[in-house]
Amino acid sequence: SLNLGASCVFLVGTADRNEKPIPVLVRAGDVTILSGESRLCYHGVANIFPQHVPLPLGLTNRLEMKTLPHVAKVVLSESQREHVDKYLSNHRINLNVRQVLLDGEEKLREDN
Repeated sequence: SLNLGASCVFLVGTADRNEKPIPVLVRAGDVTILSGESRLCYHGVANIFPQHVPLPLGLTNRLEMKTLPHVAKVVLSESQREHVDKYLSNHRINLNVRQVLLDGEEKLREDN
C-alpha cells in the first residue's frame, strides 16, 4: 500500500481476531507490505492524525511529469494544489495492490 495524506496508527494483527494487534505509525509517503500469510491477518487503521501534511517527497512539484513523455501530464494550478493539500491534511488515500483467492481456493498459492 502507498499511503498519502494524514498520518495514522495502522494495526497489524494475526489470523486470530482475539490476539492483540501491533500498532504501527504510518506517515504520508510510507509503503506498507503484507506478504505471504500476513495478507490473511486482520489489519486496519485505528486512528488518523489530522494536520497540515504536504504531499510526500515533493510529489506536488512532480505532478507535471516532463521527464516521462509517454505518461499523460497532470498539471495542477496553485489553487488545485492547495485543495489537494487541504484534503490530505484531514484524510488518507491508500493505494493497494492485492492478490485474492479464486473461488474454491482455501489458501494462497505459493509464489514460483
